[in-house]
Amino acid sequence: MKILAWEEMREARDGDPPFAAAVGVFDGLHLGHKALLREVLDRGACAQGAVTFRENPKKILHPASFRGDISTLEQKLAALSELGIEVCILIDFSGDFSKLAGKDFLSLLRDRVNLKFLAVGANFRCGYRLDTDAEGIEKHCGGMGVETRVLEPLCSGGRP
Repeated sequence: MKILAWEEMREARDGDPPFAAAVGVFDGLHLGHKALLREVLDRGACAQGAVTFRENPKKILHPASFRGDISTLEQKLAALSELGIEVCILIDFSGDFSKLAGKDFLSLLRDRVNLKFLAVGANFRCGYRLDTDAEGIEKHCGGMGVETRVLEPLCSGGRP
């Protein structure tokens, strides 16, 4: 699996393959995460990727209430690779990135990797002060020509 740092990415070039991605913290790949990633892996004509964070944003935003990581970064990357993800984009959430509006993040993602498909969970939010929810993501991406799939939480035994 190829690992790219968000800070090092530049505008996509002509001829870059279309990119399909799931975005999330992926703090231990549970059934919901795997469903998102399957959506990406089903996009055979695209480079298949995951966009995630070096550190859980909760650790930076709410350190007093952060209970710890479920898996290490190395474990997360290994699990993504084992599932078949080809490219992982790692975001350092500290500094300027944490102040980026959700719609700006989505536009940059489209421009930097030729994003054509995006999968997110229904409870996913992004952007400064979590300004963009799944519905907003779907609307904004649709307006940019990016197919978006919002997955509802999976339940087992009546619980998410």
